[in-house]
Amino acid sequence: SNITDDGMDFIRSSSCSISGNWIQNCADKAIALSTLTDVTIENNTLIDCFLGVWNDDATSLAISNNTIRDMKLDGIELSN
Repeated sequence: SNITDDGMDFIRSSSCSISGNWIQNCADKAIALSTLTDVTIENNTLIDCFLGVWNDDATSLAISNNTIRDMKLDGIELSN
């Protein structure tokens, strides 16, 4: 079924590992990060969302070995 908002939201956390997820048909961000430290995003499949990975003020961010396709805007958006 379609996700009407973000697939996953992470806010004010540290030492996060986001791995092995399949997220498809999101109306907004597949993975949203806000004010995080020491984050690893790997081995995820993100398909047909507005944005793939969105970051606002995450530090020590590693993104690797993900499949990101058919986004309406950006696959990975980094800010701040």
